[in-house]
Amino acid sequence: MTTKPHCYVSTPFGTKTAVDGRLIDHDHVYLTGIRPALEALGTTVVRADEMSGAIVMKSVFDALLS
Repeated sequence: MTTKPHCYVSTPFGTKTAVDGRLIDHDHVYLTGIRPALEALGTTVVRADEMSGAIVMKSVFDALLS
């Protein structure tokens, strides 16, 4: 049995202002660009806000180590 590769994506959440004043919707970039592109390659994709558990940082740390 083969397992799919995993990819932890570290990106800001929500809309933030760039240094030049433009608004960047990081959720939109992740959901419509990054995630679909990686899934098309057969990768399991996860971002911290999609992880379950009471201690998110432990889940992030575990994802980074794996």
